[in-house]
Parts: sequence; C-alpha cells; structure tokens
Amino acid sequence: MTALHAVTAAPLRVRVTRPGDCCGTCPLPTVCESGEAMLPRALVDSVVERRSLEAGATLYTAGQKRCSIWVVSAGALKTCEVDPEGREQVVGFHGPGDVLGLDRIEVPKHRGFAVTLEPTRVCRIPVSRLLARLAERPEMWRDLLRVAGRQLARGREMHRVLGQLQTGQRLAWFLLDAAGGIGECAACGCMAGRAIRLPMQRQDIASFLGMTLETVSRSVSALQKEGLIEVHGRIITLKDPARLATKFAATPRVAA
Repeated sequence: MTALHAVTAAPLRVRVTRPGDCCGTCPLPTVCESGEAMLPRALVDSVVERRSLEAGATLYTAGQKRCSIWVVSAGALKTCEVDPEGREQVVGFHGPGDVLGLDRIEVPKHRGFAVTLEPTRVCRIPVSRLLARLAERPEMWRDLLRVAGRQLARGREMHRVLGQLQTGQRLAWFLLDAAGGIGECAACGCMAGRAIRLPMQRQDIASFLGMTLETVSRSVSALQKEGLIEVHGRIITLKDPARLATKFAATPRVAA
C-alpha cells in the first residue's frame, strides 16, 4: 500500500440526457440485453446522465454523499479505500459493464474513491430513481440481486486469492482473470497468444494483490523466463495460459 496522495480531478465533461438516450450510443449494447453480463432492466431504465472523463479524473471521493450508482460503458477505473493511518489500498478495477456503488447502496457516504485509469464513459443512475423504479416493478429486484450476487462472489474470490495463494500465484491469477480466462478456457489452451492491455500501473496491481511493487516486478520477470507471458509495456501476451493456470494450487501463504 502507498501513502495517501491528493487526487486531482481531470476535466469532466457532462452531457445530460433523457433516460434511455445513453443506450443508443453505448459501445456495448449487448451488455444490457444478453449474456452473463446482462444488466438489469431497472438499471438501464434509470439512467439519466452520461459522463465522459479524462484519465486521472475522480468519479467520487471518500466521504461524499452516496446518491448515485455508476455503470461503466467504456474505459477503466480503480476504486480505493483508505485505512485509519491514511494508507491507500486499491480494492478493485472496473471496466465496461461493471456497476459501481451497488454493493454498499445502504451506506450513506462513500468509504473510498474512484479514479479513471484512462478516458472513460459512465452512466449515472440516481439511487432515488432506481428505488422508485423497483417500487413500481418489484420483479426487477431479481435481476438486481443477480448483479449484486456476482459482486459478492467476486469479493469472496479475492479473499481466497489473498489468503491462500503465494505472491507469484496471485499475479498469475490476476493476468488470467484480466484476460477473462479463469476456468475451462485457460485449461483448453484456446487463449494461447491472447494479448491483454493493462490500463493500471504496476503499483496499483501490487496494492490490489497485497504485494510490493518489487515483488510484482520480480514475478513478471519470472513468468517471462518460464515462457508463460511476453511483456511489451502494458501489453501482456499469454504464451501458455494452461501452465499459467496450474499455479493456482493453494499453498501456505508467504510474505508479500
């Protein structure tokens, strides 16, 4: 974890729209209509504003009143929290189709902050509007709970990664997860040669995985030497995802 630093918001462009207008220009319309990543109709119907943010912009800050939920339509963000000693911890990375703020909708103020890692577009959903929509159509709670359930499952998986895997194993998990290949895809080899672009800095990855920056760098070098990955700046190519996946066997936790 790094010391808390002041976050300066980059220029923020806001376009106010009518509900549903955002969907016509969304770069990922299927996110709202089909597949495992399908967003609840209640969320789509409640959108009132689309925001475009430059890299380094702050979406919300710690202590700010929680009055909106955000759906990422393009780009990437990191969410962070600060401990009592003022140290910053990255607690999540978010991309297209992800929902921010739904997991703690009952908490009146944000405990942490969200910062964009690259130019990003988000759709703002006022909590009051969402709750009113759910009151009109209570059957929509099922879909909303499905999204919340996925986020809870994600949290449990992160507890497993941090609690059971050694540092090098955590990085292997992170790379496959970023490529969308946790599970059968990694084992069958169909992901071999897939390149992923990581918008975050290595320090952010270290904070997220409970590692030091030096350990992340050593782990990247080790995976390269083993022929598992190839690195060109922030572009990482998975050379042997099947072998990369074998590093997930639970072993006693070691120091980061």
